[in-house]
Amino acid sequence: MSALPRLGVLGPTTAWDAGGRELRLPGPRHRELLVRLAVARGAVVPVAVLVEDLWGAAGPDDERGRTAAVRTFVAALRRALEPDRTPRAPARVLRTKGPGYALHLPGRALDATAFEEDVALESAGITLLQADLTALVRARRLSRATMGNIRQNLVFAFV
Repeated sequence: MSALPRLGVLGPTTAWDAGGRELRLPGPRHRELLVRLAVARGAVVPVAVLVEDLWGAAGPDDERGRTAAVRTFVAALRRALEPDRTPRAPARVLRTKGPGYALHLPGRALDATAFEEDVALESAGITLLQADLTALVRARRLSRATMGNIRQNLVFAFV
C-alpha cells in the first residue's frame, strides 16, 4: 500500500506521489473537479452539485450525460492519484460516499491546508521546529536584520 499523494491547488493544480514525483493529472475539467472536492475538505459533494459547479447551464444537454461525465472524470482522477491501486480495490483518496464523492487527504497533504496552518501559527507567534534548530537561529537573525532594515528605511523616509 503506497502513501497518499500530496495535492497543490494554490496555483496550477498539481499532485505528487510520496516520493515527490509529479503525478500526471488529466485535463482541465478533471482538475476543476479535483479542486472542487478539495475545497469541500473531506465532506461528500453530491454528483448533482458537482454537475452544477462544473457546467452550470452549459455542458452536456442531458443530466445523465453530465452525471456520466463526472463518473468518468472521477475514474480518471483515481487512476492518476492512486496509480498502484488494483482494479476494484476501494479508493483511499477519492471515495464514493452515498450520492457523491469525497476527497480524503491527510492534513498537510493539501497545500491550502498547510498554508492556512502556517499562517495561523505565524500570526499566533508560534514557531514549530522540525528537527533543525540551526534553521531557527538563521530565521531569527534574518528576521532581526529585516526589521533593522525596515526601521532604518522608515527613519530615512521621515527625515
